[in-house]
Amino acid sequence: MGPVYHEYCACPEEDPEVWLETLSCPTKESQISNDFAPFPSIDLKRMLEEVPRRFAEQRGAIVHYTILDNQIYRRSLGKYTDFKMFSDEMLQSLARKVLLPDVEFYINVGDWPVEHRKVNETPGPLPMISWCGSTDSRDIILPTYDITHSTLETLRGVTNDLLSIQGHTGKSIIFLLTTQSHIVYTS
Repeated sequence: MGPVYHEYCACPEEDPEVWLETLSCPTKESQISNDFAPFPSIDLKRMLEEVPRRFAEQRGAIVHYTILDNQIYRRSLGKYTDFKMFSDEMLQSLARKVLLPDVEFYINVGDWPVEHRKVNETPGPLPMISWCGSTDSRDIILPTYDITHSTLETLRGVTNDLLSIQGHTGKSIIFLLTTQSHIVYTS
C-alpha cells in the first residue's frame, strides 16, 4: 500500500507503473481492450480534420483535450459543452495522482453517442470517448458524469446523497448524509 493523500494534493506519482501496482490494477482490462479493438491504430491527423466537421458542427458537445507535461489543455467544439466540467474534474484529479502521458483525444460530453460508423466501413469509425453509447455506436464509454462526480466528491470527503433503504421490515429508516458527512437517522 502506498501513502494516502488529500484529493487536492498535487503530488503525482512519476512512474505510472508504480501507481498501477500500488492500486493493484490489473495489467489488462477486458472492457477497455474490447472498446479499443476497432481502433488498432489511431490517425490523429484524420481526427483533427474530421471530428470538428462531423460531430462539433452537428452535435455541438465535443471537447478536444491535449495533455502535455501533465498539464491539461482543452478546446470546446460547439455550444453545448457545459458538462466539460466533469471531464475536467476527472482529468485534473488523475493528474494530481499520477504523471499522465502526453496524449490528445476527444470527449463527447453530450447525452447521445456520436460515432455510428461500422468497423468495416470506409472510412472506419473514429475513437470518440463518450458518457453514453448504444449497441449500434462505436463510442468508447466512460462511467457517467454523475458517477464520476460522486466518486470525486467522496474522495474530497463530501457526500450529498440521500440513501434510502427500502423493504418491508416493519420499520422504515432513511439515512440522510449531509454535506458534512454526518449521518442523520430518522424513522
